[in-house]
Amino acid sequence: MVAPMVKYTFVVYHRELDNFLRHLQELGVVDVSKRGTVPGEDELQQMQLISRYDSAYSLLSTIAKEKGVEHITAACCNVDELLKEVELLRDEKDAQLQLKDKVKLESESIAPWGNFSVEALKRLTDSGMRILFYTCAPKAYNPEWENDVDIFKIEETPVMLYFVVVQKPEDEFHTLDDAQEQKMPAFSVQDKQKELDATAARVEQIDARLKELVVLREALLPAKAAQLNDLQLKAANNNVLHEAEGALAILEGYCPAEDEQNLINFLDAEQQVYFAEDVTVGDDPPILLKNNGFAKLFEPITGLFALPKYSELDPTPLFAPFFMLFFGFCFGDAAYGLILILACLLLMRKVKPDFRPFCKLGMWLGAGTVIFGTIGGSFMGFALVDIPTLKKVHKYIISQDGMMILSLAVGAVQILYGMGIKAVNIARQQGIKYALAQIASILLLICLAAYLGLPKLEVTLSAAVSYSLQGVIVLAALVFFFYNTPGKNPLVNFGSGIWGTYNLVTGVLGDLLSYIRLFALGLTGGILGGVFNSLAFSVYGDKFSILGFVSMFLIFIFGHTLNILLSLLGSLVHPLRLTFVEFFKNAGFEGGGRAYNPLKFQKIK
Repeated sequence: MVAPMVKYTFVVYHRELDNFLRHLQELGVVDVSKRGTVPGEDELQQMQLISRYDSAYSLLSTIAKEKGVEHITAACCNVDELLKEVELLRDEKDAQLQLKDKVKLESESIAPWGNFSVEALKRLTDSGMRILFYTCAPKAYNPEWENDVDIFKIEETPVMLYFVVVQKPEDEFHTLDDAQEQKMPAFSVQDKQKELDATAARVEQIDARLKELVVLREALLPAKAAQLNDLQLKAANNNVLHEAEGALAILEGYCPAEDEQNLINFLDAEQQVYFAEDVTVGDDPPILLKNNGFAKLFEPITGLFALPKYSELDPTPLFAPFFMLFFGFCFGDAAYGLILILACLLLMRKVKPDFRPFCKLGMWLGAGTVIFGTIGGSFMGFALVDIPTLKKVHKYIISQDGMMILSLAVGAVQILYGMGIKAVNIARQQGIKYALAQIASILLLICLAAYLGLPKLEVTLSAAVSYSLQGVIVLAALVFFFYNTPGKNPLVNFGSGIWGTYNLVTGVLGDLLSYIRLFALGLTGGILGGVFNSLAFSVYGDKFSILGFVSMFLIFIFGHTLNILLSLLGSLVHPLRLTFVEFFKNAGFEGGGRAYNPLKFQKIK
């Protein structure tokens, strides 16, 4: 749910503004209203400095992890000098690595000519000797060239022949057809190897120095926190409105209702002038999501699309159960679900606390997979209905046709659920009379489906039920066609109702068919897993052998690992699409809210 906010307006004497903002920052519950001001040059420089602190700390932390440096201390040091040295060393290392790549390419380009002395070549050319470097295809080499000039073959490969022609000053110059003259190398392989050795040595020195600086990295955190705190205060100052010739500073902000009492206690203790009022439609309050432990895990998925507007329902707890089921439907194998749960359990012990909610989310998604894998009868690519020893549970397993119908049924439930949420949102934002047409469209779909569909399923409707359904259909149709826009002419509403009927029918049918992808992805993963099983057992053969067993094991592990990775990708992408497109559209979710970001003192992490 979206946490309720209270709008506050503070009136502060200009000389007390800085002190007041610092106290608000320590309290940490007020999100200052933004007035569209552009950050100044000082703020931009501070943002850049904060980014530099982050980059330096990340680099030193990576080195600590790679090099096994366990000792960490916030030793006293000049943070500016530490930052500059780390950046200089990082930049120099990057330059050395680029130079290394360049030297390697140059070395490879002259490697076919072997080791030679550049100085000796220069002395010979200075004496008038002509030393020419040639290449040609081995088949293009003409042995008769040797009758005219002195040729020294250097190296021959299947595609290229490298040779050198040496001529005295008085010798007649001869051209060699089909051979390409190359520029005389200005360096040798040995020269380049010396450069590579020097580069490697310098990189090693830089790494050693960075490793020494690792133990000082914690000193970067308080410096970064100080810059963040100062930047927050400057940003808040930029959103202050000055009145009474600058004597009064007026500041607006929003406080969550649950934290309001702490703010009031502070304001009363400071004898501060303020005004509190309820949030109105024209305001732009920040969004703070408050959900239970299960739904909170799905908040990052909502954030991928957009935070809700303040007047909207938070869609997170509304789509969370469906997303878990959709993922399980697509992943579709009970064993894969157990593997995902186990992997997330192991990761929870390794990752940082900030990433543990993602592991918990993975465990819930794995639980959904176990459920649908079990009712679909798939375990590690094996169809449980094909195993005679499990004959007693065969009746509980849903067939492929049944799974397809189930995917459509789940889709129909979510579509109608989304339409109901849209009705609630309209009623909250505009009033109940504007939501009547939306409610009528839901009743029309449900009652028409029951009235026309149940008899086809051989369900006999009693006269009372039949007349009740007909009455609801007629009443809902009247509302839908003649009261879809309250206050307008009924004939205009009737035209809108006809267009709305077309959109309703085509939209619902199109959305409903999209849910078949749940069945299709689950079926595909199961078939692919079965193919790898068959391939593995066919390699094993009828008789036991070490080679056959190892081959079977490798194909089994590789095949299912590949299938898990492919299925995992599809099981994330397609539930996201169904949520962001089909569900959000039918729920009328617009989004566009800004995240709650209070003026809050940044602690050292």
